[in-house]
Amino acid sequence: MVAACSRDQDTVSGPTFRYPSLVSSFPKRVTGSHGSDPAKTMASPSNQIDHTSWVNATTLMAPLRPLLGPDISSIDAWTIDQSVSGGGDELGVWRIHGAATVAGAEERWTIFLKGWAAPEKASGPADWNWPRRETLIYRSGMLADLPGGLSAPRFLGQTERADGSHWLWLEGIPYDGGPWLLPRYGQVARQLGQMNGAFLTNRPLPGYPWFSLGWLRQWAEIAGCAFRELDQHADHPLIQQAIPAPVAATLGKVWNQRQELGALLATLLQTFCHLDAYKRNLFFRKRPDGTDEIVAIDWGYAGIAALGEEIGALVAATLFFGEIPPEGAAELQQTVLAGYMDGLRDAGWSGSRE
Repeated sequence: MVAACSRDQDTVSGPTFRYPSLVSSFPKRVTGSHGSDPAKTMASPSNQIDHTSWVNATTLMAPLRPLLGPDISSIDAWTIDQSVSGGGDELGVWRIHGAATVAGAEERWTIFLKGWAAPEKASGPADWNWPRRETLIYRSGMLADLPGGLSAPRFLGQTERADGSHWLWLEGIPYDGGPWLLPRYGQVARQLGQMNGAFLTNRPLPGYPWFSLGWLRQWAEIAGCAFRELDQHADHPLIQQAIPAPVAATLGKVWNQRQELGALLATLLQTFCHLDAYKRNLFFRKRPDGTDEIVAIDWGYAGIAALGEEIGALVAATLFFGEIPPEGAAELQQTVLAGYMDGLRDAGWSGSRE
């Protein structure tokens, strides 16, 4: 979840959301087959920019070999559907599926392609949303061996383009967009706790220089323009209706204390975190033994954070997107915290929840 609020201007453009819904609100489709030019078979004439026109049978062969094996002889047909529209440096996410000949037989396949444009302004690993971070964490190999019940899509390779864009190829994961019952939030929190706790007990904390550090402190600063707007229009009837004075006062108090609160977080136990783990970034699939495996996507914020920060996104984003109504907030928070503590205990951590 990315809040689109500029530090450089006093305007609020509203939130920008990035998640693979797999049922796109921006239907853009490219179809192709062996020997055809997919760029000429766009199903939607409204597309003004086709970021994937370079994808063809040759470029698809590189990510499909690790998925289908060395016996793949041809890619016979494919369809490209845009699942997520881009925002900022992110160009979007595409679901590519089709058929290939493997050891003389037809085999169906699905992969995902995620792309970033060349950055419009200089950025580096210290930035909260550095676009290179997700590719680097996949390349590091650490996502292939996560502790607890959490996993990530299989990394199938990357592509660097002459225009400065870079692209990440990932295993396709089925997505069930249906609602979660409350126990599922507890289950997710428990597995997040197992992962966070493992890096406090039996796994060394990774020290990659491109990990995010102080992510929450940087992300919170984006809200500055919204608070300026709130101050300027506090007397407007619609503002008063949406944000009553007592609520606005509490928000203002927290905002004014953000530096102190951020500094306090830095003094707490630190562990490896995903930092964007909520329903639209989490997929469930069955292991061979029938147990649930949670597959987490969108690792672009991952890094070192305080113990407990991980479940902030799970609770806040769940309420923000209306997955659970406001009157269920207290029970959601209790369920998530209890599950998270159970996960920490599973990992061998014996500290206090306080």
